[in-house]
Amino acid sequence: KRGGIAKRLQRLNRIKNIREEALKDIKHISDRELWLIGIVLYWAEGSKWSGEKIVDFANSDSEMVKIFLMFLRKICGISESKLRIYLYCYEGQDIDKLISHWSKLTGIPKEKFSKPYIKKSSKSIAKNKMLNGLVHIRYGDKKLLNLIRSWIKEISSEF
Repeated sequence: KRGGIAKRLQRLNRIKNIREEALKDIKHISDRELWLIGIVLYWAEGSKWSGEKIVDFANSDSEMVKIFLMFLRKICGISESKLRIYLYCYEGQDIDKLISHWSKLTGIPKEKFSKPYIKKSSKSIAKNKMLNGLVHIRYGDKKLLNLIRSWIKEISSEF
């Protein structure tokens, strides 16, 4: 039993040391780095539909959503009044609780949430899948969408 505790303490200490090293690497994110992060996030998780007229970023990861919103707010200088959220969730989830969660996390008022999409449950859906649902961060500005897509195109042409 003691050997198990010692191994666990060693593992926890290794994890702590790794986190401390990572913190040194990412002490401060510059505006340029945030700009690149935001572009790449949209490249990975933004709408690919060629007929799209709005910035539409979808994800269920709270931290990723916060970073993308920081990109929109700080780098793109968006107008808060044009931000909307579209919630995607499963039947049986507490929609009011999900909306409250995302509203608090994003700073976007509940009135800016459109009617959620509720997927009918099936036996193949895992219980813990998307516990907080998935949100689409939507911003109605085709010019900004085209700018983000142009940035993506320019970055991709570098490789």
